[in-house]
Amino acid sequence: MDVLLDWLERELTDPLSRLDWNLLSRHNRAYLHYRDAPFARFVRNEWPYYRRVLGWYSKNLPVGCKVVDLGMFVPVIPLALAHMGYRVETVERMSLYGGALDPICHLARSHGIVVHDRDIAEDQSVCSNADAVNFLAVAEHLLGSPRSVLNGLSRCMPPSAYFLFVVPNQARLSRRLSLLIAGKSVQPDFEDYFYSEYPFEGHHREYTREEVRFALTRGGFKISSLTSIKYPARGSLLEKAVTLLGNLLPPTFHQVHFAVATPAPNSIQQMDPREQNALIP
Repeated sequence: MDVLLDWLERELTDPLSRLDWNLLSRHNRAYLHYRDAPFARFVRNEWPYYRRVLGWYSKNLPVGCKVVDLGMFVPVIPLALAHMGYRVETVERMSLYGGALDPICHLARSHGIVVHDRDIAEDQSVCSNADAVNFLAVAEHLLGSPRSVLNGLSRCMPPSAYFLFVVPNQARLSRRLSLLIAGKSVQPDFEDYFYSEYPFEGHHREYTREEVRFALTRGGFKISSLTSIKYPARGSLLEKAVTLLGNLLPPTFHQVHFAVATPAPNSIQQMDPREQNALIP
């Protein structure tokens, strides 16, 4: 996997250096903090989760299968999967970024990746013949409930297709301690949030482990595995200590949730129970 990381650095360094950071950060000012070291911030710092996902593919899905990656943004997973020999299509709402992602899209297409410019919240049909669908670090960016997206995906995906779901853990140890001890919000930095244009494209809601289970099962999926991903210690001495301690604790304290699921046949893609009760005479 380290060889793959080196390859990604060679491929992505130039396109990342040509991003229009003012356009990219209009709806999430936090991206301005990435411009001095974009590969480190977008890729290297998140490599533990990328490596886990790519490792799952190498063990569970034959090369040549079709993968649809929802919410491309910086296409680390799509590029790596295409390089490994998978047929890859991606979905991203390009209009939101005003052309800022053009260098990234050109790179993706140069590696044979099909890029669909559409809003996945409104149209999930691209997943209808996929062998696997990625919903990686996307759910926390949705402007509202994931219910309609998950229900739509579970209905249109083939019954045998895999659904890979990754989301930050709202209850990771660093979040708990910052709120409990320092009284700091567990939400994105308020100054970045305040100065971002509407709609804000940062994290609207991170998930606990049980919320992942609830969302996927009520969204029409059968979960085959729900695990956690640990990140290595970095930052200040205190940050390293918190990370090391969190990694020794149960999965509910780790940094990221990783679930693998399949569409559940005859599942109840549920309406609000209060609405169901209203229908009972």
